[in-house]
Amino acid sequence: MSTEDEVIAQSAMSVRLGGKAYDIKPLTLGKAMAWRKKFAPELSKIMAGYGMQSAGPQDYLLAFVDSAELMTNVVFGYAPDLPAEYILNSATEQEMFQAFATVMGVAFGPFLGEAMFLTQFKKQMEKATASVLEPSSRLQ
Repeated sequence: MSTEDEVIAQSAMSVRLGGKAYDIKPLTLGKAMAWRKKFAPELSKIMAGYGMQSAGPQDYLLAFVDSAELMTNVVFGYAPDLPAEYILNSATEQEMFQAFATVMGVAFGPFLGEAMFLTQFKKQMEKATASVLEPSSRLQ
């Protein structure tokens, strides 16, 4: 994970996708503002999916299915120079989630505090994952 000093200095953050390391550099101010506006709907869907009040695990499952594609779109939108075809055929969802978390930290860290943002997002992810993975009493 990146440090605040690296973000301020516009140093690239390293992510691993498909077993290869790639650097994601913070966008310039104008590009960052345009990226946030363009991807606000996707980011809202992702965040709502992980923090939603659910009637059951199936609702979380649907949010996760959509989130993988949305997260991938957000990452490629932020770092369009990444080799999309290779990554789509080689990377794991875990790697993409880590890349997404890195992009979110870079994109919103200056406003929310990277540690606070990622901590809250991780808590929501763990809560949602635990709910999906809980054995159902109906299956026993």
